[in-house]
Amino acid sequence: MSPLGALFQHQSRGNVVFATVTVAASVVIIAIGVVVAGDTPHHEIIAHSTAQALQDAAIRSEVPMINGIVVTNTREQAVARCQGSLDRGTEFAHAALTMARHRITLGARLDQVEEEERKRGGQEPFAQN
Repeated sequence: MSPLGALFQHQSRGNVVFATVTVAASVVIIAIGVVVAGDTPHHEIIAHSTAQALQDAAIRSEVPMINGIVVTNTREQAVARCQGSLDRGTEFAHAALTMARHRITLGARLDQVEEEERKRGGQEPFAQN
């Protein structure tokens, strides 16, 4: 487990979903895991809870988080999506690079706007009243 803290951890019938968040100096985070359905719909609860936890952490930290949690009905589907022709990992990486690019560009523009406002002697443009 990361020394900076775990976001979410759950174990169920040998299937593990685990995502850690190391937010300090992160531009984007990819949470990766696999949930394989069992005899009950519990995997759906895990998938939804994980997605919600990632969204909440992204909002709180202002760090984009890519939900790379793959939910399947069988182990074969999981292998196909993670190692086969579907290659979801590459999709997650491309999404992360796109979000990182947007975050850097937007962050630079926001810094520029704040600096322009300071030079004009105005209030912080994004300050909460």
